[in-house]
Amino acid sequence: MDEERYVAEITDRYIYAVTKRLQPSQREDIEKELRGLIEDMLAQRSEAPAREDIDAVLTELGRPVALADRYRDAKKHLIGPAYFDTYMLVIKIVLIAVAFGMTVALTIGYIFEPPAGVVDAVARYVTSVVTALFTAFGCITIAFAFAERYGGREPAAGRDGWSLKDLEPVPGKKTVIRKWEPIVGIVFSALGLILFNFAPHLIGVPVPGNTPSVLPVFNMDAYWSALWLINLSIGVGIAKEIARLLAGRHTFKLAIATVVLNV
Repeated sequence: MDEERYVAEITDRYIYAVTKRLQPSQREDIEKELRGLIEDMLAQRSEAPAREDIDAVLTELGRPVALADRYRDAKKHLIGPAYFDTYMLVIKIVLIAVAFGMTVALTIGYIFEPPAGVVDAVARYVTSVVTALFTAFGCITIAFAFAERYGGREPAAGRDGWSLKDLEPVPGKKTVIRKWEPIVGIVFSALGLILFNFAPHLIGVPVPGNTPSVLPVFNMDAYWSALWLINLSIGVGIAKEIARLLAGRHTFKLAIATVVLNV
């Protein structure tokens, strides 16, 4: 690789490593500012920057995660700016889907098991929906909190735990994971979590007649004892989709993590 191409590529990789940790609204401006800063620092070192010049400049700027923290004035938080916009998007979509799904499930349930009266119907609806929303909110928040805590760690190398060799390539179009794909997976997993926990009696075969009913698929005594395993499986599925969403592209590490979670 010639010197000019190396300088351009390692600069792009460094800038990507910084800006991917910032909020989308910040990225374009910070990229321009950071690129200008790197060009100025290179110009002070040499009129024709070489490999050792760009290496020295980027090493002087320091770890991308630390530089990103300075740009966003990072403070202690449960879910930081790097993930917050994505977190809010997922929360909104999942809560809307869960509320709609619970409404449909309860409506079907009322058809097969009519409530004692209007007050009972409203009370059951409000209690079930609020509980389901809090459950979905808690699961998504915990998953993102774990991602915030453990997802940003960089491999140790050198005295400060970072080197230019740690910079990942700027992802190409074919490797990018479209954001809607894992979000759809999260929504369906959340709906499954709610269905299995709050309306398992609807999982069955409708039996027509003067008084409609549902023939359950599961032995309910055995079902409740195995519910923890169902919830664990769904939770792992949600974790996998969140990992794909936050990674944003197909990588070897993501592939290994996905295989492990699938198993």
